[in-house]
Amino acid sequence: MSSILSRKALRYSFTCKRKAQLLFEKQPHDESFDYDEHTKFTIIQKVKSNSRLFEQRLNRRINDSSKHKIYFASSHEGLPDFYLKADSNSSLIIPLIVIPHFTVKPSDRQELALATLNISKAENRSVSTFGFIVFSPELKVTKVNISEQLIDKTRAHSARLQLLKSAELNPVFIKHECNNCPYFSKCYTEAKSAKHLSLLPYISEKRISELKNRGIFTWEQLSYTYRAKKKKSHTLNHIIPLRALAIRKAKVFVNEYPAIPSCKNLIFFDIEGLPHENYKYLIGLVVISNANGRITNSASYWADTQLEELTIVKQFLDFIADFKDVVFFHYGNYEIDYLKSIKNKLDDDYQSICSQVISNSFNTLSVLRTHVLFPTFSNSLKDVTDYLCFGWNSQIKTGYDSIKSRLDWQSNNCNEIKESLIEYNRLDCMALSQLTLFLKGLKQSSDIVKPNQLEKQTYNLFWRDEYATDDMQKLLAHAYFDYRKEKVSVSNSRRITKFKKQTNSGYQLQPYKPNKIIEISPKCCPKCKASLNKSKVIRELSKKVTDLKFTASGAKRWVVLYKTNKFKCACGSVFQDPTYPTQKQHIGFNVKAYIVYQYMFNRLSLAQIKKNLSELFRLKLSGASIFGYKEEVAKFYRPIYIKLLNKIIESNVIYIDETPFKLEEGTIYGWVLSNGVDVVTLYRENRSSDFLLELLEDFKGVIVSDFYSGYDRLNCKKQRCLIHLIRDINHLLLRYPDDTALKVIASNFTELLASIVKDIEDKSKSRKWYLKKFKPEIQLCQKTIVATDCHNIDTKKLQNRLIKYWHELFEFTNHNDIHWNNTVAEHAIKLIATHRNKNLKYLSIKKIEDYMTILTIYQNCEIKEKSFLRFLLNQKPEDIL
Repeated sequence: MSSILSRKALRYSFTCKRKAQLLFEKQPHDESFDYDEHTKFTIIQKVKSNSRLFEQRLNRRINDSSKHKIYFASSHEGLPDFYLKADSNSSLIIPLIVIPHFTVKPSDRQELALATLNISKAENRSVSTFGFIVFSPELKVTKVNISEQLIDKTRAHSARLQLLKSAELNPVFIKHECNNCPYFSKCYTEAKSAKHLSLLPYISEKRISELKNRGIFTWEQLSYTYRAKKKKSHTLNHIIPLRALAIRKAKVFVNEYPAIPSCKNLIFFDIEGLPHENYKYLIGLVVISNANGRITNSASYWADTQLEELTIVKQFLDFIADFKDVVFFHYGNYEIDYLKSIKNKLDDDYQSICSQVISNSFNTLSVLRTHVLFPTFSNSLKDVTDYLCFGWNSQIKTGYDSIKSRLDWQSNNCNEIKESLIEYNRLDCMALSQLTLFLKGLKQSSDIVKPNQLEKQTYNLFWRDEYATDDMQKLLAHAYFDYRKEKVSVSNSRRITKFKKQTNSGYQLQPYKPNKIIEISPKCCPKCKASLNKSKVIRELSKKVTDLKFTASGAKRWVVLYKTNKFKCACGSVFQDPTYPTQKQHIGFNVKAYIVYQYMFNRLSLAQIKKNLSELFRLKLSGASIFGYKEEVAKFYRPIYIKLLNKIIESNVIYIDETPFKLEEGTIYGWVLSNGVDVVTLYRENRSSDFLLELLEDFKGVIVSDFYSGYDRLNCKKQRCLIHLIRDINHLLLRYPDDTALKVIASNFTELLASIVKDIEDKSKSRKWYLKKFKPEIQLCQKTIVATDCHNIDTKKLQNRLIKYWHELFEFTNHNDIHWNNTVAEHAIKLIATHRNKNLKYLSIKKIEDYMTILTIYQNCEIKEKSFLRFLLNQKPEDIL
């Protein structure tokens, strides 16, 4: 019967496949108390000792006139615990299994089906189409139909389990249920050494899979991804990285100050019970004065048997009835759920007191999930209060230990065990009181990271933080675009061209007001060129065009009434003045320009723009119309967009970067291309750089980019952004301050670059003939870095990166007017991040091209210091070139 699959393996597989594999491999397990096996053994003994009465109960559930007897099956774990048959010669048997918990789950039905298959296979017997499951110490029984569907489902699951035997051991994953697993020590040690993400509370397997796809494999790595938000967020995606950060920093992090209720008396209570037996045997409490924080009273109520359960609840309620101004603190929902379940079994007076306890209670655990995060891998009361240096001096350490101790007491009535349980319960109440008082005094505490400190440390992505060396600080200053306005450009031999800002003086706009009348008339017939004297008027035409009129101090609605006649010539041609507005031209261009300005610059939604036009100018436009006008403006500027792109491609340098746009249809990528003066933003549906191969096929200049591997395939010279590299070196130095090899690499590289940059700024020269003098120093630095012996894996990666891209790090010294950083493209990216419309995600991918056209116009206006609105109103696209 060695080939028979055990029921325990099936049971394990429903909660953890790794656990089932460890069972198959017969790995050594912890010598700990198994509550499930103990309960199961107790039920089996009860069945054996009351077999006749139990047979009678089962026979009443079988629709058969014959009387069945109960037989104990083989001790093999794959077979049923018992089976029934009509007589000793009968070949038909009815399987019966015992489960330890007091409810029947779908997995228990599959366990019965597996036992049925196993006994049919092992003993070649015919099995009934139904079986029994015995559960709870009260010997409750449920009858289960062993259908073909259930059998097929169990066979399929068993086949998958058989494959697990030869499969590689599943990766470790720590769950809340693992605390009671016989292999917990083995898995926990492995997870802790690997800094596994599953050690963090409330993290799911799906979330871990998502993080691994992003290259995050440890909780330590996850801690570096945390970013504070302006508005407090209590989502798990926000809380879990913050928990990891708290563990790494070994400090309490406050996401938001909790509101702890305060009254004259604070009562902390805890209840102990036996889950499988489904009753509570101990209620303990501690009363603390809110005035001085001292214990004023305490009590413990013990039940010897389940019959005394109601008695200790009443004693507890009698004790607290004398307290008026009071709050009841508990840890988790266990205590309150129990009081709610037992309330209906009490008298009316006790029900009233019980309702007051429930309504005036506070769950301290609730604030630890989202508000206050301790540097612990769980929110268990013991782990959290261990951090607060609470003295746990009881022989009983965990709730599972308390269950074992209670069962031991039931077998020997040892008074020492009873006292240990009462002391353990009292310490739970004391620990809860210490934790609650700590939470109440958070605002006065100094040894925590408070919300305002958290925002300063982690919120701003462009925060100018600490630097490992002075050279690092000077070099990284070039990452900020405003630095280029104050200093000489490193890669330009002359200062950046200052574009004149437009002023309002002499600025003419087309008039727009609802009282202007314009009469127009054609000069001749467009077909035969005959004068109007030979044509007759068919009818008069008039059309109103609503627009906006902008002045130096504001804007107002302006309606123009156009009048003309429709003529019929002697040649038969019907015509009118070609300048007469068409049917769709009832809204002027200034309104459309104003819509685009509000959408792009002020990031208003279409609904907000609609309301804006209505309230300010009494213009009633639909959302669809506003969206259509935005498309018309994009179409108007599309030729300039193409010209800007061609101008950049024909230049001698392109600064390039990319950023994601999250839409409802999926994530797309915006690619920024700039020549230092002009900028264009393209979109693609993924981050692949394949389109650049065709777009830049004839480009003979230099590409300035970051270290994204997609740029490696471009067939042109490349200059990598040294700001990115210096920033990475700076972070490594801060992380490994004692790494000698890292210091050698960093000092040689940064000193070389700092000397080049300083010389360029002092001399205002970045010509290749001038930079040629640094060639020997560059070669010497390369040899030093190659010869450095690195032991740290991160330092080794940095060394390999420098060696791989060395010919692309100082390419700017071989050219005139080439930057050594990618600040131009990054500034354009920051403009996107700053003015990205909040409703952009609702756009379809088909419409995103129009957005990119308008975005490109806006970026060029910003970089060239032109007013975006005035440029749109001018209707002179060529001015941007």
